[in-house]
Amino acid sequence: MNVELPPDLETVVESQIKTGRYATPSDVLRDALGLLEERDHVFRDQRADFRRKIEEGVESARRGELYDGEEVAAEVEALLTHRERSGAA
Repeated sequence: MNVELPPDLETVVESQIKTGRYATPSDVLRDALGLLEERDHVFRDQRADFRRKIEEGVESARRGELYDGEEVAAEVEALLTHRERSGAA
C-alpha cells in the first residue's frame, strides 16, 4: 500500500523520525493509526456510557424520582462554599 501525505503531515512524519523514536515512516503511521483506533474505542465507550446515563435518568423520571434544579444548585453551592471555608479541595 502506498500512502500520499500532504506536505504538513510529511513534515510531522519526518520530524518524528528525526527524534529517533521511529525508524521509518511506516513505524510512525502504525503508531498513529493505533492511537486513532484507541481514541475511537474510547469515544464509543464514552458514548455508550452517556446513553446509559440518559436512559437511567429517563427511567428515574418515569418513576417520579425527580429533583428540583434550583434546590440541587443551592445544595452544590452550599457544599462548595463549605469546602472553600474549611480549606478542603
